[in-house]
Amino acid sequence: MNDEQYEKTKKNLQNFTTPLKNAILLNWNIKNVYVRERASDRGVMAETSALWEYRTATITWYIPVIEEHCPTQDDVFNLVVHEYVHCIIDPISPRVESVSDDQRAIVEFVTQNVTDAIDHMFKNPTLLTDHYKSQKAAQRRAARKKQQ
Repeated sequence: MNDEQYEKTKKNLQNFTTPLKNAILLNWNIKNVYVRERASDRGVMAETSALWEYRTATITWYIPVIEEHCPTQDDVFNLVVHEYVHCIIDPISPRVESVSDDQRAIVEFVTQNVTDAIDHMFKNPTLLTDHYKSQKAAQRRAARKKQQ
């Protein structure tokens, strides 16, 4: 990976880390570490190590793997949210040294489902307000009908 590719991918990632941290991980101290090498052959894009009780975490971002597996802004957005969700669910995640493949799969399943929900809310910001407005309108109609 040349310097230009590294810097471009790192900058693309940084465009999401701060705004999403402010939206998802309020009052957390996140240290981002950007690495030019791959973690392993498995295609690991990032590793998150959280101390949830202190609301601190270190996220190691493997830039070459991210460049390879995240060709779109949506992919990078999803990756950042996914790693932040790992911080949130860390208190209920099994410790790495004692985790089975099944437990690891469950943690990833839960993490990705929460990530998908957050992603959906960000991409549909009026979803809740529209629902709330329609519920209020239905309540007003029901109240008028009852008064008649």
